[in-house]
Parts: sequence; C-alpha cells; structure tokens
Amino acid sequence: MKLLTLFFVGAALILCGCAMPSATVTGSAASGRLLRDTTHMVLMVDSARPPDCKERRIITVEPLVSDKPGVIMERWRVERCGQTKYYRITYTPTPSIGGTDFSVQEEK
Repeated sequence: MKLLTLFFVGAALILCGCAMPSATVTGSAASGRLLRDTTHMVLMVDSARPPDCKERRIITVEPLVSDKPGVIMERWRVERCGQTKYYRITYTPTPSIGGTDFSVQEEK
C-alpha cells in the first residue's frame, strides 16, 4: 500500500511539472536553482490569471534599484497570449541558513 501511494505521489509530481508551460528567461541576476525556482513561481502565479492561455511565455528581466543592502530587485515582464504582465521579484539573502529568499508580486 505504501509503495502504491508513493507511486501516485511521484506520478502526480511528474505530471505537475509537465503541465507547466516552458519559458525563456533573459537578464536575471539569479542563476541555477534560484532562477529555476523563481521562474516556476512566476509561471504558477501567472497561469492563474488567464486559464485558457497555453502559449509559451517569454520573460525579460529589468533590474530595479533597492534601498536595502544586499537585496536585489527585478521587474519580470511576461508575454503570453497577446498580453504583457509585470511582476516584481525581490531576492533577500539569508546568511543564517545559507541561501536566498525571494518574493513574487504582480504589479498592477
């Protein structure tokens, strides 16, 4: 029973990953896992907006000025289905645990 449950959980995770549309990201200060995680979060937030949109998304990044030391801010421009949406990304270093936190906010 445990093995069957594990199989279904694994299959669901794989299918969720396949269902997320791909995106090309250019211009971000993030790289590797942080860039992948940020892209995934932006696409999840963005996919909730136009549920019928299945187009590939193009993301361009513009750096923003932050008044906090060590904090990096960016504006992500997401183009899909003839519309453009903007998201403000904030990267905050977390030296106590070794890594970087990020937040995603849609700009109105």
